Amino acid sequence: MKKHTITTFLCVLSYALYAQNGYMAFGYNLNFFSSEQMDFVVDRYNETRTFLDNEMEYPHMMDGFTMRIGGGDAVFADLGFSWKGDEINAYGTDLSNNSFERNVKYTFSAWDLGVGLGLGARRLIGIGYCFTFGNEKIYNRVASPEEIDNTDYDVVSKTFMLGGNVFLQIIAPLDDNVAIIFRPYFQMNYFNNDFAPLNAVINPNTFQNDPDVLESKLKGFGFSACIGFGSF
Repeated sequence: MKKHTITTFLCVLSYALYAQNGYMAFGYNLNFFSSEQMDFVVDRYNETRTFLDNEMEYPHMMDGFTMRIGGGDAVFADLGFSWKGDEINAYGTDLSNNSFERNVKYTFSAWDLGVGLGLGARRLIGIGYCFTFGNEKIYNRVASPEEIDNTDYDVVSKTFMLGGNVFLQIIAPLDDNVAIIFRPYFQMNYFNNDFAPLNAVINPNTFQNDPDVLESKLKGFGFSACIGFGSF
């Protein structure tokens, strides 16, 4: 897999360097997503702990960084890497009068290979599709509020992800060699994620009464905003 990724990167790099409108871009990525079974696990956590001072929220928003390299004209292609994540928290004093805090962190790191069609005389607007592959990880830690920052996360689950997104690309040149590149998109995984391992970890007293498999697909809208350097 690593050799194939490096080979693909070098091919796209070569294409970007010699193609018309070649560019490299770095910036911010934000994704709003939904997952029915993830919400089920969070609801189960909250409803079985009436003593919480702060209930756990749904992890419906992830953000992070992204970078891309590509180019083209009427047809363009690029290779990108993104990392994004979210952390949800709950805290309170349990029935034994012990104060605690729990953190659950969800991260998503992926490569994507996109292809699109440039529109207009200068190809500053485009539409396309990205094939994405990478890892989704869920982490958990629990400790007293005084110790939580020094407590390591445990990996609850690690899932290899395959998916794709449909995107609209808008290039706003600042000069001939620098531009802001906006890319709103809709992302959907091809396969389900199973949140039963998370349920077993954070709901140890009730997970036996729930289904053994808690699968749902992650999907949702997002956008990236990058500063691009190249030929515009």
